[in-house]
Amino acid sequence: RMIDGFIGQIGGADQVLNIRAYIDDQQEIINNLEGQKQSQEQIYQAKYEECLQLEKKLMQTEVDRENAHKDIRELQKELKKLQAKIQQKDEEYRDLEEDKKKTV
Repeated sequence: RMIDGFIGQIGGADQVLNIRAYIDDQQEIINNLEGQKQSQEQIYQAKYEECLQLEKKLMQTEVDRENAHKDIRELQKELKKLQAKIQQKDEEYRDLEEDKKKTV
């Protein structure tokens, strides 16, 4: 019986060692998962910041586009004014040419 008790104690000690090894393995898995979680969080943060930058660029592009449309409208107005002046000068020139023909 003493031998049985001693063998039981040895078996118990092996069990404790096995449980401790299992706990260590589980802790290592937890540590690895924590590391992966942190890596994923860093990736997420980088992607989030990239999205913010792209959104900022998009907003600036929209502002630039609207400003370009305003500039185009202003240039079109100026062009119409210049075309009207050219037409007026052409008419004045024709009138002068006709007057010249009449006087000659």
